This record gives sequence, C-alpha cells and structure tokens, in this order.
Amino acid sequence: MKFFSAAILLIFLLAVCAKKFCKYKKIIAVICIIVSVISILEIFARLMEQYIPINYLWVSDKKLGFRLRADYNGSNKFGFNDKDYSFDKKKGILRIAALGDSFNWAGGYTGNYLNISEEILNKDPGNIEIINAGFPAVGPGYLFDLYNETILKFQHEMVSLNFFVGNDFTECVSDTGITLRFGNPYKPSNKHFFKITEESYLFYYLDNYRKILKDIILKKIEKGNAGKNKDEEKVFSLSTFLKIEKDRIKIYMPDFYNSEHWINTKKKILEFKNLTAAQNKYFFVAILPAQIQSDKKLLNELEKEYNDIDKQKIDLTLPQRKLREFLKQNNIDFLDPLDSFIKSGASKELYAKNDTHFNSEGNLLYAAEYAGFVRKMYDIVIRKQM
Repeated sequence: MKFFSAAILLIFLLAVCAKKFCKYKKIIAVICIIVSVISILEIFARLMEQYIPINYLWVSDKKLGFRLRADYNGSNKFGFNDKDYSFDKKKGILRIAALGDSFNWAGGYTGNYLNISEEILNKDPGNIEIINAGFPAVGPGYLFDLYNETILKFQHEMVSLNFFVGNDFTECVSDTGITLRFGNPYKPSNKHFFKITEESYLFYYLDNYRKILKDIILKKIEKGNAGKNKDEEKVFSLSTFLKIEKDRIKIYMPDFYNSEHWINTKKKILEFKNLTAAQNKYFFVAILPAQIQSDKKLLNELEKEYNDIDKQKIDLTLPQRKLREFLKQNNIDFLDPLDSFIKSGASKELYAKNDTHFNSEGNLLYAAEYAGFVRKMYDIVIRKQM
C-alpha cells in the first residue's frame, strides 16, 4: 500500500503544482503519465505474481512460509534431495534424520555426502536409512520448524543438525514471517519507511532480474563458466563469490561471539537437544567447514580484493572452537572434520569453483567422516535403542 499511497500523493502534488506553475504543465503532465503507467504495471505485477515466478524451486507453505517444490529437479514428494520414504520403517532398520541447508543438495542425489554416507553405512553395519531433510537457503531456525512439522512423522532413532559455519550462525531464529514473492523467499522489512525495490512488486521483479543478468555477464567476461567437469563450472562470478565470502568474514573474529547471533545459535541448538531428548532420539551436531578454512588461496584473494581485511585479526578455527566448547558443556555429541579438511585441502580442491559448497572430493571426504561417526555412535549408543 505504501507504493500506491506514494504514487497518489505524488500525482496530487503535481496537480497542485500545475495550477500554480502553468508554464510547466506539459512537463508535469508527462510525469503524471509516467507515474500512472508505473502504477498500472505495479497492479499487473501484483495480480500476476504467482504466475510469473523468477524461481520455480519454491512453493508456499502455510506453516513454514515456504518449502522446496515436490518432485521437481530431483526432489522427492517432500521436496528433499532423496528418494521417498514411508513414515513407518521396517524392523531392524536404523533411520537417521539429517537436517541441513543447501549442503544437503550439493552434488545432486548420487553425489551428495549424505547419500554417499548411506551407501558406506549399508556395507557396514548395514540396514541404515538417512533421510536427507534439507532445503537451500534455510538455517537451523527453519530446520527446527521443519523437524516439528514434517520429520517427526517419520520413525527414526537419530537426528543430526548439519551446521554450516559459513552462514548458519546468522540463521538460527525461527521466522514464520517469510513468504514467497515471484517464487523467491521474501521477508518484509520494517527498517525503512519506503524502499522501492522492496515495497514495489514491479521493481522487486526488475531488480532481481538485474542481479541475475549482472552475474551472467560477469561470468561470461571471466571466460571460465564452461569447465571440463561439474567441479570446474562456476555457480557465481568471481566478484559475487568474493562478496559472499567477505560478508561472512565476521564469524572468524572474537567480537562476533558477543552478538545476538551467537546467543540465538546456542538457544536453537539447546531447543533441538531438549526436543529430541523428549522424543528419546539421539541428537548430534555435524559441523560443516567453510572453504576459506581449508583453502589458503581464498583468504589471499579476499585480502587483495578488499582493503579492509586484516588477516591478523582473523582466526579461521574460531567458529569450530566456540561450537565445540558449547556442545561439550551441554553434553551434545558432535562431528567436526575441520582438521581432515585442512589436511586434504593442502593438496586438492574440496569446494566447487566460485561456489560455497563441496565439490565431488569434498562430498566424498565429508561422507567418510559422517559415516565413521555414525558407525561409532551406532556401536556405543544406538544398539541400546534398537
């Protein structure tokens, strides 16, 4: 309504000005016509919003706000990167609910670390099912609601919160205010009285296409998008990728752990622990490292690109140390393969080109670590529950 209120007010003011300043009538008339045309296009954009999505991945959900489209681009009937499972399970099967973000999708169905882990575990000890329950662009706050809304319907014994240090610290608040706009997850903001690309559907649509086209053009300029294999294909242009990594650099500095984000992270993990304990489920946190932690070249590129980055103030192992300390204090088991990634990252690429996710090598490495952890916990804890 702010958009239309502003448009009506502007036309009214122009009409008043036209009476006082007759010699500018033609200019004012042209401006009024432009404002009127934009207003008509705005009405059209709002009426057609659900029919002209920018992104076809998402659908609205009354309780969650949005979720991945079912049976689309490899997703199952729940929108997960997995095969379909029944809510009940066969006797003797150990089932793990693995909650995560876009890392649950990296590599597709066959190449994702969770599905590879399932293959490894079914060789030893066998009879394992891992429900790959994750969507891109979500965090622990959303995943907690997803667990309550969907995953609790499945019989399962184990729950893993797959926590990516790169952005999950800032996504630990449950937010039911998020909806879809042109197929994109969208959260209305009250920070500004009027921001045209947010309040206006028309300009929101055009601004999103501008960003998409800009990144396509930058990738073409860099002449590197067509790689020899999937691991060499670029998801983002280099400048966009570096901007993403720059925005995340704060998590490697001590001041971040005095912030509300760290407080919310601890709260959400404890909520998971308490809920799963009440359900008699074994809960653990699987910590996923960020590329910059095992790729020394990336930090050097950031320092070269941005003048305000001081490597002396950056502690790349700080997120894991803070998480491990908190999890130990609260008797929550965890998987932290950072050392393995640092060691392997010295001789091979573990992340996709200009991306933030594992490539095939990274998926294989994390799958081996995840499977090894589950196997150990199976022997120590899970047999008591079966």
